[in-house]
Amino acid sequence: MKVILLSPIKNYGEKNEIVNVKNGYGRYLILTNKAVPVTKTSLTILTKQKQKKDKENAQQHNANSALIEKLKNITLNFSLKANDDKTFGTITNKMIIDKLKQEYNITIDKTMFEQNIKNYKIGKHVVKLNLNHNEFAYLNVLVEKKIKDE
Repeated sequence: MKVILLSPIKNYGEKNEIVNVKNGYGRYLILTNKAVPVTKTSLTILTKQKQKKDKENAQQHNANSALIEKLKNITLNFSLKANDDKTFGTITNKMIIDKLKQEYNITIDKTMFEQNIKNYKIGKHVVKLNLNHNEFAYLNVLVEKKIKDE
């Protein structure tokens, strides 16, 4: 029996895949709303859904490409109290998000950060952002020693 999976099924396939299963298991999947039988109607619905998803993915890819280009040319400057190379304090993801929003009007989500940022030393650092579907952007962060007058 051929069915279209409505959710991922271990050892059979991912969502929206057409798979061949035994009749009894196929009836079980249909009754539990995990699959639908393959018909002309279900195939046309599936192709429309795939076209819509492809269009959304293309739009997301274009937006990500534009963001990657913007972030490539940006260096965020932060000042921390420091003794030689050891800093006192930290630069948080929220500080980076706020500074990008204020200075460049770029909005990013806290879930995009590949790693939490802690204990920056004086100097230039690169922050890796995971935008979507393994598209990465890199943001330059410059940490400077805070002058006592500030």
